[in-house]
Amino acid sequence: MNNDLLHILRLFSVMIYFFIASQGGFYLLCFARVLQTIPTDQFLRIRQVINSVIERPLKILYLLAPVCLVIWLTLTLKFKDIPSSFPLVLALALLTADMVIAFKRSIPLNVLIEMLANETCREEAHQVQQRWLKYIVIRGYLSVGGFMWLVIQVLTDR
Repeated sequence: MNNDLLHILRLFSVMIYFFIASQGGFYLLCFARVLQTIPTDQFLRIRQVINSVIERPLKILYLLAPVCLVIWLTLTLKFKDIPSSFPLVLALALLTADMVIAFKRSIPLNVLIEMLANETCREEAHQVQQRWLKYIVIRGYLSVGGFMWLVIQVLTDR
């Protein structure tokens, strides 16, 4: 494969991962704390609106990112040894962990939030709010950490 195509793939992969990590970083820096302090009714409404705006773009990014990283890793391993690809492997592993939590925890909670927003189960809604916030913080650390490893890979690639 042409070296220019590998550079384009790396740039595209970093950009996709950046968008994923920037969302995680935003939640870590402030938004999780804001959502922790607001009343559950407001949390449910805010989550409904946010989800309607970002659900589709994030699905696309989360599907593209691992594909790009696996291709990048496969091409890199053809020319280099495994230790030199360790940051890329870690970035892919952290992205995978983020995706597993998203599919097993966050997405089902988003569905529950959608249902609870139209009901009056305050106690259950508050518990869902707390669980959703717990998982989004964990996912934020995973995505930001993975992006940092990806940057290390780019900086150490030659």
